[in-house]
Amino acid sequence: VTSCRPSCCSDTSCQAGGTFRYCTYSYALTNPEQPLFCLRATAVGSLPGQACGNDQDCISGLCEKTKCMAVCCTDADCPGQACRPLQDRSPPLLRCVPK
Repeated sequence: VTSCRPSCCSDTSCQAGGTFRYCTYSYALTNPEQPLFCLRATAVGSLPGQACGNDQDCISGLCEKTKCMAVCCTDADCPGQACRPLQDRSPPLLRCVPK
């Protein structure tokens, strides 16, 4: 059985329904027109803040330098941090960074 994956702006927005847990850019990296979407709780990958070698290592689908990043849409999605674009991507992808 397949189902649509809800769109999201943070892991918290995915957890409201119970089936999903992680917000990811996974497919946006190969198709920039695809928005952020939720992955099931059983998805595998490194969590934000953990080490990575490339985007595919991260559950969020976003590795900056050597660290998995939390994805976002606005500052409200990043408690205690700010939502800013990663400039070396086209289109720029939004992630949570220290203020």
